[in-house]
Amino acid sequence: MPKWFIGPNVWSEKVMTATEAAYMAGFVDGEGTISVIRAKRSGNRAGYRLQPYFVIPNTNTEVLDAIIAMCGNGRLLQQTNPLLPTHKTLYTIRFSPNQIRYVLPQLMPYLLVKAKQAAYLMEFLGINTVGRRVFGEKQNRLDEIRDAVRALNQRGVPVSEAIN
Repeated sequence: MPKWFIGPNVWSEKVMTATEAAYMAGFVDGEGTISVIRAKRSGNRAGYRLQPYFVIPNTNTEVLDAIIAMCGNGRLLQQTNPLLPTHKTLYTIRFSPNQIRYVLPQLMPYLLVKAKQAAYLMEFLGINTVGRRVFGEKQNRLDEIRDAVRALNQRGVPVSEAIN
């Protein structure tokens, strides 16, 4: 699926109000994805690299622009599928690791469904710092975090299990 960045990569140290953080957390609980993904890396010994993944998709750019303005972070991405011309164009806000480190802690008190994923992602970001290679026990813990988040994100997991 072709992807295009249609907005600048916005980064700021804006502190959201409680209302803004609660609104964005509700949006993330309903529409967002908080995960750890394996990205292919040919230069890496394992052939992949684990990286944090925090996105908010929607077909309405106005609401996504409002969310970017609320949190002061993110980049808007347009995704289209030429094989499905009757489908609406999907837009996504994508957050970089440093943006996640700043935005997600503000949302965590208000998250319900994705609270565990957020906690795991913050732990992941605490272990996996920029420019540092991770080996041994730390790498094993990163793999455990990825597996735990994947299990939480599987379809069919009842909301009550995700909240507890």
